Amino acid sequence: MSKNTSLGIQSPRLKAFMSKAYVRNVLLLVALSFSSVSLKAQDILMFKNLEQKKVVVLSATPNEVKYRLYGDNSGEEHVAKSSDMFYVRYENGNTQRFGSQDPDDSPLTGIVCGGRRKMTCQFDFLVQDAWGVGLMLRRELNPYVGINVAGVSYMSGWHGYDGPSSMGIINVRALGIRLYTPELEPCRLFAEVTPGYTHVYLDSYISGWGRLKGDADCFGLDFCAGIEIGGHFALSYNLDYIVNGNASGTTHWGKISILF
Repeated sequence: MSKNTSLGIQSPRLKAFMSKAYVRNVLLLVALSFSSVSLKAQDILMFKNLEQKKVVVLSATPNEVKYRLYGDNSGEEHVAKSSDMFYVRYENGNTQRFGSQDPDDSPLTGIVCGGRRKMTCQFDFLVQDAWGVGLMLRRELNPYVGINVAGVSYMSGWHGYDGPSSMGIINVRALGIRLYTPELEPCRLFAEVTPGYTHVYLDSYISGWGRLKGDADCFGLDFCAGIEIGGHFALSYNLDYIVNGNASGTTHWGKISILF
């Protein structure tokens, strides 16, 4: 073997071909590497305000999640509180939920994804010239919509009449809708409308009118707006529109509610 003979590749054409193939393979490996990283990076953060972000999760604890925005090459890190999120869904399909959000929880104790009960039992104190009490069962569909399944309330007779009086309103309500605003801890506003049945009875002496006595069965429609505080208390204003044949009227009262 000549001393000028190399153990390497001698053909210039073959060298050029191998050089090009090597470059192509390197570029292909780099592209595949970036592709793999990109696919792996697409974790999903779902927030309670319904905002969804594609991110790279750096770490997750019961209290917070550290992440980088997907596609952001600046390397800037962000931190999200677990109380602001529904869940983290990782690229492998696993989901980390925050709080008690098991969809298999019992309907009376379960929590919807926004951290609220699936079912809310609402006890009301009605305040006007007189007093009243009420009870409502509500199904919370999500953090922004609830269905008033069924409820009943009683308002006593108004004070200020001459002599003894007996007057009251009994309301039976079902299948109403309640809408919530996005939550501003610890409060959120709401408005609702609920139809149903109203029974009015009257046995009173009123100056200028004499003694009035009778009762009536009416269609009733409750309109309500208020503020919920901390998920356990609410203050609201109720307007009740009642119709009996061609006659109609309204009553209204303030309402203090306990939610459990």
